[in-house]
Amino acid sequence: MLHLPMLLILCLLMGTSYQNGVVGINIDLPVNSVVTGTNTQPPFCVISSGKSSIKWNLRIENRANRTGLTPKQYVDSAIKSVQAPEGTVTLFDTGLPLEDPVGWWTVLHHTKQQNQSIIGRFAMPAKGKQMIMATLVTNAEGWRYGKDLFENTLLSIEPLD
Repeated sequence: MLHLPMLLILCLLMGTSYQNGVVGINIDLPVNSVVTGTNTQPPFCVISSGKSSIKWNLRIENRANRTGLTPKQYVDSAIKSVQAPEGTVTLFDTGLPLEDPVGWWTVLHHTKQQNQSIIGRFAMPAKGKQMIMATLVTNAEGWRYGKDLFENTLLSIEPLD
């Protein structure tokens, strides 16, 4: 359970609500973030940190889930489709929210890369045989600054009917 001061801080860090009917989501955007790209085929949107010195990008897609994979299986499949560089460490591999998971969140840190990239993948089911897949790309500084912010942003995703 969040304490009142932490809840107030998180409320201040969350900005406006954004709805994308093509992707089929409603999401609470972090303060100062901007939607930097959208597409209809395949359906996705990209949300970025804006003019902040802490850089991150979040791509949210609506993908087919014809075989009925669970969110964990879906994330695992996406991760296995790309070869991880040497020195990759798993930071998180868990259901979200922790109490009653509706999605799966896996975060990998590529420790031997010069920019220390961090890539997180979150999947949650959508209506029909669909899956909402969010991919976060940042660096070690962005992760230190925003890991709670990223998690709360992902938890704010609501699939639309």
